Amino acid sequence: MAYAIMMLKKVKTKAQLRQMYAHQYRTDSPDNADPSLKEKNDIAYPVKSSDFLHAFNERINSLPYYDTHDFRKNGVMAYDIVFEYSADAAGKIDIEKWKQDNITWLKQEFGEENVVSCVYHYDEASYTEQGVVHGHAVVIPVDDKGKVNASYYTGNKDKFAALQDSYADIMKAHNLERGLRHSAAIHTDIKRFYAQLTNAIYGVPMPERGEHESDMEYIEKIKDAWRTERAAHLKELKDMERKMVELKADYQPDYVKDATIRELQRKVKKYEEKDEEMVREFGSTSDMYAQAHAMRLLNQWIETTPDAEEANNLAQAVVNAIDIEETKEKKRKSQEIEKNEEKIEENR
Repeated sequence: MAYAIMMLKKVKTKAQLRQMYAHQYRTDSPDNADPSLKEKNDIAYPVKSSDFLHAFNERINSLPYYDTHDFRKNGVMAYDIVFEYSADAAGKIDIEKWKQDNITWLKQEFGEENVVSCVYHYDEASYTEQGVVHGHAVVIPVDDKGKVNASYYTGNKDKFAALQDSYADIMKAHNLERGLRHSAAIHTDIKRFYAQLTNAIYGVPMPERGEHESDMEYIEKIKDAWRTERAAHLKELKDMERKMVELKADYQPDYVKDATIRELQRKVKKYEEKDEEMVREFGSTSDMYAQAHAMRLLNQWIETTPDAEEANNLAQAVVNAIDIEETKEKKRKSQEIEKNEEKIEENR
């Protein structure tokens, strides 16, 4: 299932506008960017001013409202909007059409005169590791009365959800489905997010969350699953050790006892290694509780924060980060297998 991703961040300072310009137009060199691919980046909708701060000042000066009013202190100056798609859509969509549709959507929702810039990056990890292009757009949120007013567009959850819906509509042409939806009533995509987050934390698939389970009930189910799996290994380990003691006390020919003991020792070693592996994977019980507690707090923040777009952005960022790390891990394992195969071939 391929997803359309649109994330929106509020920009409130001149410093942020300068940093955004430096990042998007590559006047600096981000740590996660490949300099050799810089020329592939596409400035699809170039800024008409020298930078984003000048573009903001020019837009403000063009609005009659600000002839008699100052811009509100700590007001939202612009939106930094990120466009992306999930990794399973890589190589399956018309990138040029997708890029143009993003710009069409910006003009449709915010007005062409408020769209400052749109740049697509090919030199960052999402593309070099997953084949996913992402774009940054800058928009000044001017309302229908000629005032910079972010509340007009994203003042509550319903308004932001409407933006997500309209973006999803235009992305249907690319067979991309709507991304995460921040709503207490609609959990389909939120469950996908938590499933990925849980797998990333615990290393293996955990029990599915029941339809009516609370956060704490679900966390307890995860903890029980972990305890059950480890307890089973410890029980088998102790059973093996007990049998070894009983065998040593029993009278049997030495060769029979020795063979049985060796087999049990082999099994004990196997279970000890499995137990060590589980501790490495999950950590101690206290570590596990701390991780589960952190996940509960993250869940609580996403469900209760009044800033819908920030909650959505965080959820999407975590999902994207997990996707990238999973791709890296698969790549590392593949490289290890190749190296081992080369060594075997050399030793033949």
